Amino acid sequence: MATLNSTRLEEALAVLCLDCTRYDASDQLAKVLAIVSLTPYLAIFQVASVVYSRRQLHDAWTLAGMIICAAVAKFLKAAIRHSRPASLCERLGNCNEYGMPSSHTQLIFFAFVTYMLHITRTPASSLPAVRWQRAFHMAQGAALGLLAVAVAYSRTYLGYHTIIQVVAGAVIGSALAVMWFLLVQRWLAGAVFPTLQRWPIVKALGFKDVWRENPDEVLYKEREWYELRGARKRP
Repeated sequence: MATLNSTRLEEALAVLCLDCTRYDASDQLAKVLAIVSLTPYLAIFQVASVVYSRRQLHDAWTLAGMIICAAVAKFLKAAIRHSRPASLCERLGNCNEYGMPSSHTQLIFFAFVTYMLHITRTPASSLPAVRWQRAFHMAQGAALGLLAVAVAYSRTYLGYHTIIQVVAGAVIGSALAVMWFLLVQRWLAGAVFPTLQRWPIVKALGFKDVWRENPDEVLYKEREWYELRGARKRP
């Protein structure tokens, strides 16, 4: 009777998970790579937190670009209908799914290329106090690049994608990032962002346009502002 009730309970329950990655529990590297493969979606939440805290228009556009990038990957999978690796699909339970391109790889490479284009779009600041910010940004970019490679490797190691599917994801994600950058640089920054700043709702939400400013100096000014605010609060 208890077994029957348990079975009925399991049938009544639904499963909600962000990225249910299956891996061999006896393989410690697979466990690490399964965690690494979560980072593309965690990157979306990180950018969303940046949009909320810093209220910069180009960050909001980046968040929209990441969501569009994920949607493009899903559309391409349905359109291309390229099967996942046959060797492990039964074990992973995804034989009826498509894998071209790798959406994880596409999304993380979009984030990486977008970040590098953003931090290098202006020359390094001449202010001595700000120079370390460029080094900090470049170190972050290098770490993000290594993470992108690790995500791509994880998708093949865990058996979710073939090498060509991962390469396609990296190429498409990078291309979409370049398109995002050019769209901001050549149109949005000059024609759209200034107009948006005059909208009452944008003013009420506190969004600002800092695209033309040096990203190193913007970060330094923000850090300086937080330090001053903290000093004022101290007795």
